[in-house]
This record gives sequence, structure tokens and C-alpha cells, in this order.
Amino acid sequence: MGKKEIFLSLITSTLVAGVFFYKFFLLGQLPFPGDLLIAEYKPWRSYSILGYNPGSYPNKAQYPDTFKQLYPWKTQVIEQLKSGNLPLWNPHNFSGAPLLANFQSSALYPLSLLYFLFSQPLAWSILVFLQPALSSFFSYWYCRKIGLHPMASALASISFSYGSFMTVWLEYNTIGHVIVWLPLALLAIENRWTLILILSLSLPFFAGHPQIATMVYLFSLIYLRVRTGRLQISVILIPLGISAVQLIPGIELALNSARNAHPYEFFVNNVLIQPQQLIMLVFPDFFGNPATRNYILTDTYIGKVLSIGLVPLFFLPAILRSKNKLKHIFMITAGVILLLATKNPLTILLYRIPQLRTSSPTLFIFLFQLCLAILTGIGLDLFLREPHTIKKLMKRSLLVIILLGLGFLMTRLLGYGTRSLIYGAIFSAAALALFFIGVGKKKYMVLALTILLFIHTADLFYAFQKFNPFVPADLFYPTTAIVTFLKDRAETNRIWGFGTAAIEANFATQLGLYSPEGYDPLYPAWYGEYLTSSKGGKTSRSDAQVTPGYGSRDLINNTDRLTLLNNLGVKYILDRVENQTVAPASLTKIYDSDGWIVYENKDAVPRAVLESRTGIVHIDSYTPNRVDLTVSTNAPDTLVLSDTYYPGWIARIDGKKTEVRRANHTMRAVVIPAGSHEVMFSYEPQSVRLGIMITIISILTLAALLWRYEKK
Repeated sequence: MGKKEIFLSLITSTLVAGVFFYKFFLLGQLPFPGDLLIAEYKPWRSYSILGYNPGSYPNKAQYPDTFKQLYPWKTQVIEQLKSGNLPLWNPHNFSGAPLLANFQSSALYPLSLLYFLFSQPLAWSILVFLQPALSSFFSYWYCRKIGLHPMASALASISFSYGSFMTVWLEYNTIGHVIVWLPLALLAIENRWTLILILSLSLPFFAGHPQIATMVYLFSLIYLRVRTGRLQISVILIPLGISAVQLIPGIELALNSARNAHPYEFFVNNVLIQPQQLIMLVFPDFFGNPATRNYILTDTYIGKVLSIGLVPLFFLPAILRSKNKLKHIFMITAGVILLLATKNPLTILLYRIPQLRTSSPTLFIFLFQLCLAILTGIGLDLFLREPHTIKKLMKRSLLVIILLGLGFLMTRLLGYGTRSLIYGAIFSAAALALFFIGVGKKKYMVLALTILLFIHTADLFYAFQKFNPFVPADLFYPTTAIVTFLKDRAETNRIWGFGTAAIEANFATQLGLYSPEGYDPLYPAWYGEYLTSSKGGKTSRSDAQVTPGYGSRDLINNTDRLTLLNNLGVKYILDRVENQTVAPASLTKIYDSDGWIVYENKDAVPRAVLESRTGIVHIDSYTPNRVDLTVSTNAPDTLVLSDTYYPGWIARIDGKKTEVRRANHTMRAVVIPAGSHEVMFSYEPQSVRLGIMITIISILTLAALLWRYEKK
């Protein structure tokens, strides 16, 4: 592929992405699930926003984790970076938790530099846009490199970059940035670009999803071995070394986290793709679509997406006739991924191993779709070079008609899926009609296939628009009176919502508040144990929650929960009028407006306190990675800071390092001698220091190897 074609393909990929994102470029709407945020989540659903009655804003009910996790973490990362600090710690949730080590914060992902050039909502939107735009460009370039016809390359790149996997994970804005580097890695292998290959294997580990990044890394190495017959030690080790600053703290957090395996029955029957769901490869909305609220199954739609569109599948049978040697690695890989992601005799046995149930194998469907897209591209490439006759097309048409007939029979027996099948039948009829029009003369066939490619793109465009919300910038966490009050009043004191006043924990990170709760796949296990100790429950693999409130007198009767809230320094308790709460004497009402009530908890233990409850403790400065205090006591005592203990936190008393202990199993504490002292808690994790050192050494090693190569 020459420079001119590279440039034209880059322009074309950008323009196609621009069409899919027309709401962004033409209407000024941003790819963010703000529609669901204000319709379903407190405090916004309690207020009228953009003229809609409270909670009535129309929404697609997609991407709750985006505004509950990913966007707040990115907000905290950018704030800390802009203040000149490495974003190591998030003090707003779980009474404090690692931030950089949490892979999904993508704290060091290089493309995050966009947040320094644009406002956060705009930078977020550009990054969402770049996922399919870059993916389609790299995929097209790769397909051309392995010798596919431009039209076949276009089919493969569009099918992968706008297939169902990319579409339904798009606004997470992390997973797409992991998989976008895989086609570039394959291209680098074909071109023997060592530097590009190493960077392509390093960047996924910074992009926000370690399991998928690991799969990108492993498949690329397998592909390298197959294509070159060897594996270079530098290519194996240097990407891991470059990403060590992310990997080592992340592994440390994973080892200390509460994350555990899914229950076996749930995993096999809900997480894995069920045999009947394989029909979603051909008809993705056979069981409905959650964005239109007609998905009839009880599992998750986004975990079962297989489709790259119906049109490409017409060229898949040609693979059997193709002599392209690359087809074998893609066929085998696609088969293995599908085998591991579906419920079958092997997986029923295999996933009895608990360690294999900590994540979902359906996350690797992206690799199945890439393989399938390239295989259909190889099929179309052969289709363009083969002679075609009416007799051949009649046989293929008859097969399609028989398959559709069986499909309609199945829908009659099941009582659903008819609409999806009719939609597919229309596309099938259009494809067959174009094949018949193109038979006989190659130029007519090329024209027919060009039209078919546009039809395919339109099909993917429809699915893309159906699923993905675009909203006005006003729906990025709109200002509300209750949040304004809390930000003005609470300072670093923690808040908690009772009953229907509960606010999603991670919103505290976005809003600059402090919560004892949190929602994260990785958080310190001992903190979850501490929260659940008041209710005798089991630690959740993703949530750390105080016992939720139920009933008007529950706030009084649950003394264990009140004690827990007091110990965690929860000074402000939120309530709603519909709870009809009977508040204990320790709570003083300080706010009552718009149905919201705020109590000040007089029994809340100060955020920093001496165990003897004597002496004086004052917090001089409270920042994410450091807390400075002044302490005065007449006798030796223990200073307790009601923030989560975690390896890497150190303490200094009057400049001298001292041991950080655990209080109440989870909080930070130090022994204080008698007298007046300056105490500093500082987060200086050895895992990050080691990671930085290995990253620097790896970058220098890469530079040395490249210099040596250039000298030769």
C-alpha cells in the first residue's frame, strides 16, 4: 500500500467515523450516557433537568458503569495530574483506595493528553470517536498488507471496527482503546516494524482493561511466531517492562482485592454464551435489544454480542476454497475463542476451576470478531477473483432460502425473533439480487459489491445509533442544590444516604465529596470485610456498602450500622421525605429542600482522633496522596486516621519515619509520643517505584537496541 493509499484510507476512515458520529459533529451532542444518569440516578432524578419532569428524561438504559466508574475515575486522574501529582490514590471512595493501580482509571494512557488540550467532556468524546476511527484505519492497512483487495479490506475493517463488540462497549472508552492496537501490532509484524510492535503491545496495558490487554499481547506473540518462525526476547519482555509502572501496582492491588470468582452455576448459565444464543451471530437482535427495552433474556446483551453484520457472512463459505495460508490461524483462533466463551461439555468441566471464573471469557469475543472479519475479507477477495455463473448463484441462493425458512420455522415455535429475522431476510434478498445483477461482467460485480458494502455499513450504522446515547453537554453531572450544599458544608467529612436518599458511591469521586462506600472490581479486601462486619454478610467482588436502610425506624434500630458510620467519620446523613424517617437524637436536621433532608451526625468520630479521645488533633492539609496533621497529647497515644490502610502508606512524626498500623482492621494508625508533633501520612508505594524503575530501564533498553540496529 503506497503513501497515497495510506493517506486516502486515513481520510476515509475518519469520514466514515464522522458519519457514525454525526450527532457529535453536526448536532453538538456527546457520546455519554447522561440520559440514563439523570433519569434513573439520585440526586438528578429528583430534579427537573432541561425542562423534563424529574426522572422522566428518555433514555437507552445503557452504560451505567461509564458514569458510575470510568468517568469519575478519569476526573480524579486529570485533576491530580493537572495539580502536578501522580494520580496514585483516590480518597473519595472506600474511605480511600488506589487509583493508578486500578487499571480502569487508565491513569497513564498516552492519548489522555487530550484532556490537557480540551475540556473533559470534549476530550472524552474525541477519545470515544478515536476507537473505531483508528481501528478501521489500522485494520484496513493490515488487510492491504496481507494482499487483500481494497474492497475486501474495507469490508473487514468496517466489520470489525463497527461490529457489535465495539458498538456495545464504545462508551466505556477503555476496552476499545485496548483492542485498537491489535491490528496495528499485526501490521507491524508483517512489516517487521519492531518499535511499532513493541509500542502496540505496551499501550493496551495502559488503556484500561488488563484481561483484554493480555489477550492482545498473547495473540500477537502467537501470530509473530507463526509468521516469522521465531520469538524475539525483546518483543516478549520489553512491552511488559514498559508497562511495569501500571502492571506492578495493578497486580499488587489484585492480590489484595476482594475480587473473587463468580458462582459456578451463575457463570455457566448466565456468563457464558448459551447454545441458542449463537443465532445472535447472524441476527444480533433475535432476542431483542436492551436499548429498546425488548431484550427478553435475563443475562446481559453486551456479554453475548457476536455479530459483525449479516452481509460479510455471505463471503465466509469462500474460505473453504481459499488457498490463503493466513486463514488457518484466524480460523483456529476464532474457533478456540468461541469454544471457551460458550456453554458446552468442555467449558462445563473447565470452569469448575474457580480461578478461571474471576473474569468473563466473553470479553475475548473481540478477537473472535477480528478473526471473523478478516476471514470474510479473505472470502470476498477470492469472490472478486472467481468466475460466477447463474447456476452457482442459484445453488447459493437456495441454501440461503432454506436457512431463512428454518429460521422462520424456529421463530414460530419460539414465539419471538420474527422481526429480527424479517430484517435479516431483507438484507439477504438485497445481497442475492446484487449478486445476480453483477454476474457475467466483473465491472458489474464490483459495482454490485460496492453497493452491498454501503448496505452493510448502513446496517452497522443502524445498530450503532440504536444502542449508543448522545446527549447535550448539560447532562454531564448537572449541578443540583443538594450537591452544592454538601460541597459547601461537608469539606472532607464523609456522607451517606439512607433509604431512597442513597447516592451511588462513586459519584463522590466525580462531585468532590467523600463516601465510605465504593463500586470497583478492585478494592482492598479488608475494607469490604470491615463494612460487612456490621451485618454478618460476605464481601462483594465489586461493591463495598454499608447496610442499606429500610423502614422509617431502621435508622434508629440498626445500632451496628450507626456505630460503623460513626467510626468512619460519616458526619452527614442524607434522607428523603418519602422515607418518613424517625431520626435518633444524635442527628440534627440542617437541610430540608426539594424533598431532600440532611442530618449532621453529632456522634461521628473526627476523621483524625487519638484513641484516648484526649489531646488535640488538627488536620492541616488533606490531599489525595498526603495528609498533614498537628497533634498534641500529654501522654503516649495512638493517632487514628479513618482512612483505609494499604501497603505504601508511610508516616513521619516530626520528620522521622514511623510504622503505620491498622486500627479496627482497616484504618491507618500511628503511635504518638507525648508532646506536640507534626505528623504526615504519605502514599509512597514501593510497587509504583519499582514499576517506574523497570519502565525507565525498558525504555532505555529499547532505545539502545534501536540505536544498535541503526548502526548496523
